[in-house]
This record gives sequence, structure tokens and C-alpha cells, in this order.
Amino acid sequence: MYWENYILSRSLDEALSILACYDRGAQVVAGGTDLVLQLKERKRQVKALVDISRLTELKEIRETDGWLRIGALSTHAQIAGSPLVQARAVALAEAAACVGSTQVRNVGTVGGNVVNALPAADTSIALLALDARATTVSEKGETIRPLSDLFRGVGQSTVDPTTEIVSEFLLPLSSGRTASSFKRLSRRKALGLPILNAAIDVELTSDLKNFRGVRIAVGPVAPVPWRARDAEALLEGSPVNGKLIREACLLAAEKAMPRDSLRGSAAYRREMVKVLVYRAIKAAVEKLGVAVNG
Repeated sequence: MYWENYILSRSLDEALSILACYDRGAQVVAGGTDLVLQLKERKRQVKALVDISRLTELKEIRETDGWLRIGALSTHAQIAGSPLVQARAVALAEAAACVGSTQVRNVGTVGGNVVNALPAADTSIALLALDARATTVSEKGETIRPLSDLFRGVGQSTVDPTTEIVSEFLLPLSSGRTASSFKRLSRRKALGLPILNAAIDVELTSDLKNFRGVRIAVGPVAPVPWRARDAEALLEGSPVNGKLIREACLLAAEKAMPRDSLRGSAAYRREMVKVLVYRAIKAAVEKLGVAVNG
């Protein structure tokens, strides 16, 4: 066995108490699609697993007070099929639909995908573009922090699964002209991580002629899910036209720092940043009924 005890938690408070009793020797598990493999490969070692998969309060998707609140135990299938997510955060629905296989999407959770901290995790990239916050709970209380604060490096999260639990993600909702999009480049018939992915969230002025704000997230082009902030700044307040969008995509590619891997060379990934980001921006803008020319 890869653990000594497997404990099914009946509440969030109980799960936190069990973790405290094991003094960093236990870890929470929900879908387990990543964690179980890591335990089998001896990349992680625990005395006990605390199963929180039955905590229904962490599976809710709802809109309240200008926020879209997504429980961390929401599965990828649940998110992809949610009419609320499709209407208010379509990039996240599109990203969740790309994760793994049907079986993985039915079991794997958005919280696990984020805490696994891979720089190309599809839902992490989408949530980053959508300016998400994460709520974490521990015996010390509840903390809300920007999603970007959860990533330390490749496969390294600032969330300690032996003492704290991610409970939900909060996405700010705008009443303006906004749209989002997610694009993915991967090998055909492959179920693993993508060669490259990109998520875009745009807001246009009321006359639909200028960008009011843009967020661009790309992976894996850095040790953590990455925002192309220079490209965002170039587009903010600028007219919506293809030439300027291509300039922003070129700037994103220049600032990206991909590395060589079995899924693609650094040079190829950097070149494809221009292509994928352009496609994602174009798709988001066109969802608002605006044609991209040039």
C-alpha cells in the first residue's frame, strides 16, 4: 500500500482536524487523478489520505454579489457542462472540456488541477485569465488570495495539502462588454498536457471599438502559469484591429520563456504563442459580434 490509513471526512472542519492530528503526515484527496499516481511513483509519501470527495458544499457553482463562485471539488465535467459557467466564464468551460479523458473529467476536480501546479494545467490557465481568486481554509481560518499566489514553481504549490484545503474559486463578473476564450495545441489523440494553451478575457468599450481591458494567460512558457502583461498593456485602450493584435501576440512571444521538452521545442512553442494567442483573442472579440480585420 502507498498509505497506511484512508479516512472519509464528513465535514470540512473534520478534515482539518484529522490533518492536524497527523502533524503533516496526512494529505487531502478528492479525485486523486494526479495524487494517486504520484504516490505510486514515490514522488509523495503520506501516512494517511483524508478523502473530502463527499463534501457537497465544495461542489457548488453559483453566482452571488458580482462573483462566480466555483467549489474546488467541482469536476471538470461539471464545469464544462454548467450553463452558468458557459454563460459567464466560457474560457473555463472550454478549458475544463479539454482536460484528460471522459473518465478523468468525471472524477478530477478543478481544485486538484490547480494545486498540482503544472504551468500548462488547462483550468489554471483559464482561471488566471479570468482574474480568479482562491479561498483556502486551515485551522487558522480562511484566506482569499489571487490565483497566481498559489504557484511557486513547476509542480510546486504554495498550498500545503497537509494543513490546508482550497474550498472555492471566485471569478469577478463584469457588467460591461466582456468575453473570454480558450485555445489548446496538442498532439492528436493525446490525453496528456498540451504543447501550448492560451486563455483570453477581453472587455471592450461600450461602442465596441476599443479594448478597455485584456488578460492573456499562456502555458507552459514559464515555471508557473503565465500572464503576458506587456501584451495586455499594449492592447488596453487601443482600437480593435488585427494589426495591433498581432503586435501584441509578437510581444507575448518575445517575453515568453518556454523550455525544450518531449512535447515541443522551446523555439516551436515560442513561435506558436503568436498563433494561439491571436486565435484566442480573435475568438473572444468575435463572441461580442466584432469582426477582427487586418
